[in-house]
Amino acid sequence: MGFSVDYEPNFTSIQYSYIKPDQDIRVLNWKEFPFLESVKDTQAIYFSASTVGGNHRHPRTEWYLGFGDLIIYWLDTTGKRHQRHLNPQGRLLLVKIPPYLPHAVRNRSVTNSALLIELADAPQHDVERIKVF
Repeated sequence: MGFSVDYEPNFTSIQYSYIKPDQDIRVLNWKEFPFLESVKDTQAIYFSASTVGGNHRHPRTEWYLGFGDLIIYWLDTTGKRHQRHLNPQGRLLLVKIPPYLPHAVRNRSVTNSALLIELADAPQHDVERIKVF
């Protein structure tokens, strides 16, 4: 195929910049994310209950911040599917999706919506559909 693939996302715990002590209000300051210099495309993706997005791979790098009951799925070099929660027990993870990694995101909740902030180093292009979930 002519490209190399890192077959695992990179997960980094993120601390909120500020949490209002008397209410559950949490703030992220985008200036604290040095990779933002590489970002050329951004989306906020709404997932209604029990929906799936992705099921593809592409040449761009993406970074995800998930809010709600979102699960990321990816395939390794043998085609084995892996998964991880994007917002476990309310903790925030920054997930880096390397180029060409087959991936999908699913809202596991059957009643609540979820939000995925997707940042990428290029506009979406050359997408190959791959059934991940």
